[in-house]
Amino acid sequence: LDEGSGSPAAFPNLPPDKIPDLDNLTADWPTPYKTRKDAVRDLKKRVGRDSNVAYFLDSLVEAAGGYDFLFSRRAMTEIGRNYKSWNHLLPRLACPVLLVRASNSWVLTADEAEYMRTKIPDCTYYEVTNSDHMVYADNPDEFYGPFEAFLARV
Repeated sequence: LDEGSGSPAAFPNLPPDKIPDLDNLTADWPTPYKTRKDAVRDLKKRVGRDSNVAYFLDSLVEAAGGYDFLFSRRAMTEIGRNYKSWNHLLPRLACPVLLVRASNSWVLTADEAEYMRTKIPDCTYYEVTNSDHMVYADNPDEFYGPFEAFLARV
């Protein structure tokens, strides 16, 4: 998963026809971009790390109006709007779990990761330094060793 188990701030209970088409992350992005170079330039300002830029560029496609993303912004809004806490499920996990946190994560706080670690019965936890989200791309040397050790154990 790409998120913590706790519930974020409450989302309004809107009927489907009132849900905005743009999610909070990309709402002010000037898409479609006129050129791919424009997209790269804008993404570098917005998401910083090269790995994050590459992530979004992987979803960029050329269309009649310019360059836009394959992912649905409305779907991203719906995911957030319908998010529910799943903390209550953590103690019931019956398989080994690998919990990896980026040291500079904006998604999973250190406190929430520690909470999750203590509630999951068979949890292998580690933190990847010099990463804000995409641990396997930001710091592959630090990510893949423990990842492969976990796979070998299971």
